Amino acid sequence: MADKNGKKGKELPFSGQILVVDDTPANLKLLVDMLGHAGYQIRAAGSGPLALRSIAVEAPDLILLDIRMPGMDGFEVCRKLKSDDRYRDIPVIFLSALHSVPEKIRAFESGAVDYVTKPFEPEEILARIHTHLTLRNLHCRMEILVKKRTEELERSLEEKEILLREVHHRVKNNLQIIISMMNLQNTGSDNSQLSDILQTLQNRVLSMALVHDLLYHNELMTGIDFEDYVRRLCGSLLSSFNMNESRIDIQYNLASMNLNLFQAIPCGLILNELLTNALKHAFPDGGKGTVIIEMGQKTPDHWLLRVKDNGAGLPDDFDVERSDTLGLMLVNNLVRQLEGTLRFRSSGGTEVMITFPSDKRSAID
Repeated sequence: MADKNGKKGKELPFSGQILVVDDTPANLKLLVDMLGHAGYQIRAAGSGPLALRSIAVEAPDLILLDIRMPGMDGFEVCRKLKSDDRYRDIPVIFLSALHSVPEKIRAFESGAVDYVTKPFEPEEILARIHTHLTLRNLHCRMEILVKKRTEELERSLEEKEILLREVHHRVKNNLQIIISMMNLQNTGSDNSQLSDILQTLQNRVLSMALVHDLLYHNELMTGIDFEDYVRRLCGSLLSSFNMNESRIDIQYNLASMNLNLFQAIPCGLILNELLTNALKHAFPDGGKGTVIIEMGQKTPDHWLLRVKDNGAGLPDDFDVERSDTLGLMLVNNLVRQLEGTLRFRSSGGTEVMITFPSDKRSAID
């Protein structure tokens, strides 16, 4: 800060370049001499248009601006600066012989940071300049720090995304290894019951591996494209049971949606169990049929997953809560994990409806 003799103190963090705008030559000379003696870099302009041209060549760090000037007054100059993104942050201090409150209010409304009335004391001008240059310096430093921190966070986020992508890739590969091992074991087995168990386990593991594969290939890692997932899973299940579309017609009614990891895996396992049951039991003796898979928003806060076939239907005494089959027990537990509701209906086939919160996330998320 400048002392009483106009000397610039060592503690001043930012000297800055100042543009002085005044149509009176005597005022210009006084300000230029005073500020130059205080150690500032000074430029002068005798009118509003000259000031704007000077600013366009090189933007100053602060502007001392007279109000009453012919042609273009200080208010208009200030408004033009504040409407331009390149210059709106430059602090403007108005200098004026006008003392009325309305004029001061108008000055601040046009974008000025301060208002000094003429005649002024040199110490007052220097003190206010020092204050606003210091604030501008702090603002610039803060912007640099924010930009640097933002870049650091972006780099950190990118590194975490790369790591997370690699995790999904490795999990998917490990699950594929498990599938291959079960397939090898199944190939060498003459036990049909064991083969059926291994095939069922393979399909369950595959339903999870597909989730990690889709996450790995999702550039933004924003979630699972569940429509794509359902079609891929159904294709794999048809292949595993040696069925084709000429026998089992799978129809889709799927909304475009992204599910997070903690929704996608339970939903994938549920769908795997329901479709497996339909393919194995709904159409006995090689019968043909249709399976409808529907998923979308039931309400603004809830998803609906619906699987319906036109097959043999359920036994009259069916009760999912009392079912002792592993697949249905798994479905029941997964629906609870999703905090959803489960309904079975048998009429011209089997219909299963599951409703669950659309924002459901794991407790460890």
